Amino acid sequence: MTFRSAPLTAADAAIFETFVVPRYLAPFGELVVAALVPAESAQVAHVHCRTGHPDAEIARRLGGARVFGCDRSPFAVELARAKASLVPELAGDYLLAHGERAPLPAADFTHAVSVAPPLDAAGRAALFAEIHRLLAPGGQLVVALPLRDSFSEVADLVREHAVKQDDTALDERVARAMDERPTAEGLGAEVERAGFAGVRVDVTDRPLSFAGARAFFDDPAARLVIIPEIAADAAPAPLPIDYLRDAIDTYWGGGPFDLTLRIGCVSATRG
Repeated sequence: MTFRSAPLTAADAAIFETFVVPRYLAPFGELVVAALVPAESAQVAHVHCRTGHPDAEIARRLGGARVFGCDRSPFAVELARAKASLVPELAGDYLLAHGERAPLPAADFTHAVSVAPPLDAAGRAALFAEIHRLLAPGGQLVVALPLRDSFSEVADLVREHAVKQDDTALDERVARAMDERPTAEGLGAEVERAGFAGVRVDVTDRPLSFAGARAFFDDPAARLVIIPEIAADAAPAPLPIDYLRDAIDTYWGGGPFDLTLRIGCVSATRG
């Protein structure tokens, strides 16, 4: 799969669990859990599980479901296992993923989920195809991710800088990164093309508030998720952080500002 960010390091896995999960990932997880349809003897595949959020809530929602997660980061997998060992009702395991295919058996799961996977359009297509492989007939896909217009305030400032500097390459790659994020209609169409039926997309706006530019750049969610999403990670040069810091303080008067976060939660059934 084509990811926008690198696997979590040992230090980042702990930071992600402590700060990014409650600050950023929680609303995505809430939507995924709420969309799950109970099934007898549920088995859940959690693709790109990172540190295992919200697997405890998934197990409770589905009456003691077995949850099997996979992620590219061995440190995230280790932390997810440690967390799961403290939750009596959470059975299952966490495995290290290599490449596009999850280390899980085909057609063996009643549900398959992914929570804010940092994927471009090609990566999403690979994810939906892999979830189709994992699900048993009649199994449920549930994926929540940021839709187009998310993080637009910062992306617009980067493009403003690019225009001022006549940096066409920077302008084009940020525009491409933003355009590759789907609309609600586009997300539904992608899932349908992967062979799913009964596709439903629910949209929720959950703005992220920051006390100012310094708070934004000090926030682990910005460093580990938002900036890689805007930069598309494959960029030949870093984002103009100094310009962004000054521009945010200028446009918002050095005070607090809200960053748009539009979440699409798609659910569908494998035929």
